Amino acid sequence: MTISEDQLKLVIVQFEEDRNQLQKELNESLLQEDYISAHHFSEAIERLNRQLNVLYNIHDPFYDEKERFKRKIEIYQNRIANESSEWAKRAFEKELNHSIEELNNLNHVPKQISSAEKSRILENTLMNLLDRKIKNLKLYLKRSENLLMDFTFSKKTLKVTLPNVKQLSKKWVLQDIHILAIKNVGFQPTKDGSKLIMNITGNQDKILENVNQILLKIIFEIFHFKEFENDCFLVIG
Repeated sequence: MTISEDQLKLVIVQFEEDRNQLQKELNESLLQEDYISAHHFSEAIERLNRQLNVLYNIHDPFYDEKERFKRKIEIYQNRIANESSEWAKRAFEKELNHSIEELNNLNHVPKQISSAEKSRILENTLMNLLDRKIKNLKLYLKRSENLLMDFTFSKKTLKVTLPNVKQLSKKWVLQDIHILAIKNVGFQPTKDGSKLIMNITGNQDKILENVNQILLKIIFEIFHFKEFENDCFLVIG
């Protein structure tokens, strides 16, 4: 099940509203000196901020860079307003103009294939695998390190294999914490420990839903999605 750009925007708006409500409850708890509740609200806000940061980056791949230049612009504007030295003001103005120019450049970068469109491509390819139009599918999460997931379908079961575990462990691409988290998602190691395998059964919609959930956990929770930028692609067999 893919999510459209409009649906993504709605999710972002809902999360922002939830965060605003939690901030109000946090402020009320502090006024009432209820520090235990305040602590829980603070932790919930922090979790939402992390989730929102991921969503912002899905919606706009340049979100982090844009926010960095926005912060620089605000800092330099404040420094210029409070600086008495003309020489220092000119130096800050130079940095300010550079940051404004960089932000404008990012705002005019042509839009690439959206995450939603990429997700639809993957889902359509998986559908072709389930319909036996293709034999297998390899999703390279990080081609440069040979980190991939192999998908095959037989006897109404989708087999998802993460190979090269030992080699990836030696290169610290897969660390013990990653392997444990992947096992917790539902993968099982082979006897020799060279692969992690998960079998998914059910109708097509159920299989696709499970695959989406697995990929979301691996890309956004177990790893950091930025690790896979420009290094992720599909190979159809």
